[in-house]
Amino acid sequence: MAKKVIEQLEQGRTKKEDIYITTGSTLRDLIIGGDKDKLGYKVGNIYNIVSDASAGKTALAVHSIAANYYALGDKFVWQYDDAERGATFDLYHMYGIEKPLIEDVNSISNTVEELYNNIRKFSDNLKKDQIGMYVVDSLDGLTSKATVDRGNERYSKFEKGKEFSEGTYAMEKQKFLSQEFFPDIASRIKDTNIVLIFISQVRDKINAGMFEKKQTRAGGRALQFYCHTVEWLAQVQKREMEDDVTGLRSGIPILIETEKSKTPRPYRKGVIVYDFSIGVDDIASNVDYLYDLRTDKAYQLRPTKQNKLNWDDKLFQRDELCDHIYENELENELKNRVVAKWEENEAKLVNKRKPRFV
Repeated sequence: MAKKVIEQLEQGRTKKEDIYITTGSTLRDLIIGGDKDKLGYKVGNIYNIVSDASAGKTALAVHSIAANYYALGDKFVWQYDDAERGATFDLYHMYGIEKPLIEDVNSISNTVEELYNNIRKFSDNLKKDQIGMYVVDSLDGLTSKATVDRGNERYSKFEKGKEFSEGTYAMEKQKFLSQEFFPDIASRIKDTNIVLIFISQVRDKINAGMFEKKQTRAGGRALQFYCHTVEWLAQVQKREMEDDVTGLRSGIPILIETEKSKTPRPYRKGVIVYDFSIGVDDIASNVDYLYDLRTDKAYQLRPTKQNKLNWDDKLFQRDELCDHIYENELENELKNRVVAKWEENEAKLVNKRKPRFV
């Protein structure tokens, strides 16, 4: 996958060519790629990762940065716009990358207007033979220029002992996003080598109707409309990776489901394993999928002690097979088998009848 991308960049990408870059996870690549041989993020598009505070949305975005840094080398550049000022990931400690996640704190946006300018600057500085990833974490952490100006006016009146006339600029942020930001940015990056990712945290939707979603996130309908894919994450089986003695957890299983996907295969889902020490455990995630180790409803791991897993006529328990694949460098073979099984399952969904109007 990486070799093909580098060849496309060096030969000069044409507008008709589609370039895909990895998410750093085989199952995520399949889920959001959305078609046969289309794996991962499609450049020139906007993606949205949505979850509550504990499902690993920031962790998966950072993992994607690390994966593409190693896959593409100096052909890959990124900007992590930490609008919430909460990023604590150490790329060296987890991934061995001797670069900070955020190289220039002055590039962090405070308002949606600043975000617009920062994305345009990132796009303008991207070389033709490079791929860029811009991560916004998150729209919730941004205000608008009108709100900042209103705060300055309020404080100025306070210092002078004068009353401040209330009024409201509550809708200025949403208006800018829907009327200016998203239409312009989506159009500008369409034919570029940029993947633009928005991280969103859900909040309860007050007075939601019977058939409405009970949760919402910043960006509103504009973000939903202009996104290529919206991923919703949920933490499942919270105690699965908990140590029996200390009670500490080494990671979490994460359910990924596409709510929206501009692909031939929308609404796909799967469970990946995120390890706090190495990021996405692609081996464990792929083994679980290949051998159907996750239950259909609760996504609990099925026991393998009695019915061991057969890998090339050798029987293993789950953890034993994971170790065997790692020690014998069989990750690519495992990935190929996972992709093959995914396509077998997709083939079962195809309606065999002739198109109605043929």
